[in-house]
Amino acid sequence: DQLPRPAEDEVAFAGRSNVGKSSLLNALGGKRIGPTSTQGLAAVKNSPGVTRSINFYGSQRRGPRLIDLPGYGFAFADPDAVAAWQHTMREFILTRGAPLRVLLVMDARQSLRQSDREFLLLIDREARLPLYVVMNKCAQRARSVQPPETHPPNPHAPRLQVRPRRAGGARQAV
Repeated sequence: DQLPRPAEDEVAFAGRSNVGKSSLLNALGGKRIGPTSTQGLAAVKNSPGVTRSINFYGSQRRGPRLIDLPGYGFAFADPDAVAAWQHTMREFILTRGAPLRVLLVMDARQSLRQSDREFLLLIDREARLPLYVVMNKCAQRARSVQPPETHPPNPHAPRLQVRPRRAGGARQAV
C-alpha cells in the first residue's frame, strides 16, 4: 500500500498493544469514547491488536496530521500477521523522517518492559526522531494501586494525568 506524502507536521501514536493509543488519539480529536467502542476516528476495543495498519487522520490545514500505529508486543492475532504489521510500523518510523514526532504511550499501571526498551532505542539511536512519553490510564492506576504515604506529596511537583475516556482531560494535557 502507498502511504501519503509527509505533512508539514505529523505526530505518531506508538506503544505496546492495548495501552490506549487509539483512545488517546480519539480524545485529542474530540471524539466520544465508550468502555469498549468509539464513535470517531480510530477503532477501540478492550483486546490487544485492533490497530493492524498505519492510519492517518487530519490535514495540514487544521494542526498536525495524527498517525495511529499498530502496537508492538502481544496481540490477539496470527503471529505471522503480528510480525508483518510490526515490521511495517518499524520501517515507517525509520524511513518517514522529519517532520514526524513520536508520542510513546505507556500504561501507567505497567512497568517498563524489554519491548519498550527496544522501541526507545529504535527512536533514539536509529530513527533519531523527537520522542514524547505519555503516561496513560492514570485514573485506573489511582484506583487499583494505593501506595502508603509516608510523607505529604510535593505540591510543586509537575503532574500530568491523561484520562482519554474524558476528552476534556486529554485536551488539557496537550
